[in-house]
Amino acid sequence: MKKNEKVELLLCKFETDTLHKEKLNQQNQITYLQSQENYVLQNILRIEKKNQVPQIKASHCGLTVKKSQQENEEVQLENYKKFQEQSLSKIEDLSSKSHLSKKRTEMIKSQSFTQICPLLDDNLTCISQTSSFISVEKQKISIETNKKIKKRKSHVLRDLKTSVSRKQINMKCKTQKKPENSIGQTLPYLHEKDEIISSIETIIQQEALSSEQTISFQNYQYYMHNLIGYLMGSLKDSFMAQMYISHFSQLYNNLQKSKFIVCPQQYTFSTKIKPQLKIQKTLIIDLDETLVHCNEFSCLKSDFFIPVVYNERTYQVGISIRPHAQQFLKNMAKEYEIIIFTASNPDYANKIIDYLDPEHNLVSYRLFRDDCIQISNNCHIKDLRILNRNMKDIILVDNSAYSFAFQIDNGIPIIPYLDDKNDKELLHLQHYLQYVNQFDDVRIQNNKMFNLKIVQNCISIAEAIKHLAASISK
Repeated sequence: MKKNEKVELLLCKFETDTLHKEKLNQQNQITYLQSQENYVLQNILRIEKKNQVPQIKASHCGLTVKKSQQENEEVQLENYKKFQEQSLSKIEDLSSKSHLSKKRTEMIKSQSFTQICPLLDDNLTCISQTSSFISVEKQKISIETNKKIKKRKSHVLRDLKTSVSRKQINMKCKTQKKPENSIGQTLPYLHEKDEIISSIETIIQQEALSSEQTISFQNYQYYMHNLIGYLMGSLKDSFMAQMYISHFSQLYNNLQKSKFIVCPQQYTFSTKIKPQLKIQKTLIIDLDETLVHCNEFSCLKSDFFIPVVYNERTYQVGISIRPHAQQFLKNMAKEYEIIIFTASNPDYANKIIDYLDPEHNLVSYRLFRDDCIQISNNCHIKDLRILNRNMKDIILVDNSAYSFAFQIDNGIPIIPYLDDKNDKELLHLQHYLQYVNQFDDVRIQNNKMFNLKIVQNCISIAEAIKHLAASISK
């Protein structure tokens, strides 16, 4: 080997060594800058988190951010800008040095240098990307935080869509609320959750009210709602539709005739009714065709039989109890004072009442035909004034509108029971009675629900149905 060739090889090795050292120095400087930039990003995030806490406090509690905090934040931002300028200047110096190194590599023609050039190019691309790294990371952080907030909102709202009572709503709100003193100590997502609580509470209340309205419409609908439902076709049961239509025509005729019945000014309190020991509303229930049905023919199925004397002969009469009647009496006895008021004779009625209430702890009092005001053979009016109770606390359930002719607003109609074991009218009635019991004056609610006075003042049944459909749609 010649001396010149040896010298050239030594020069090549020396230059490669120098380039390798420069490359290492550049990589060390780049890592140092990246670490500094990460530190800057951490400071930015810390500043943004500090900014979020007073903003949440101010929006949630109506407080203003303190000036000292704002001044500290402005100083930190200025320091960050200075540091950013210095880092950019260093990046430019590095890029210039890298360009010089690249020129040197181009002057060397050996194959060994062809492997070094792409590495330098890769380093240059990394250096050029560092200038946009901060802005990109900022955008990523903002997008990720927005996604987290949306996920938390959807998760919370999904849990809150179940139908809950107002007590459960209050308990949930109390558990979700955090004390104001712990805002600065908790994690950032808790601050975001506290900021959303006010909107969540309004959503809960709206959903609770809407769920209560749907429940009230489904459970408290009774008679008039069912009548309009069968007429409009939303409720489909041919037998019940026929029962409702025929009974409403009878109700309309009885209310029209009741307009000509004069209510007497004088009346006497019944000696059978004693003053109330417990303040509660009074529920008066008819017996025949309301709670039971009397089968005239013994061949028909009956729940039990009672002896009835007619023309000095004793007959076994079958009695069919309306479905859910005994459970209805048990449930209503917890909330109401129950009185059975029937136009039947005491011998006949007492045997049925004893069967319904064998322990005599459900029905408080019993009134019979001699307690009614008889207008004709088929017209017996039950004057509620003889009970010595406040009229705003009295409810009379009867299949005949003649019974509450003197006090229409106290009356609740019911379709007659004709031995139909699928009958559910007492269940619907029970829900309505539980609903109306919370009001001070039951007459106002009965007037809203049944509109019997409007029906009484209508010229025809068609006009009455139009008024009822309009009131229900409201």
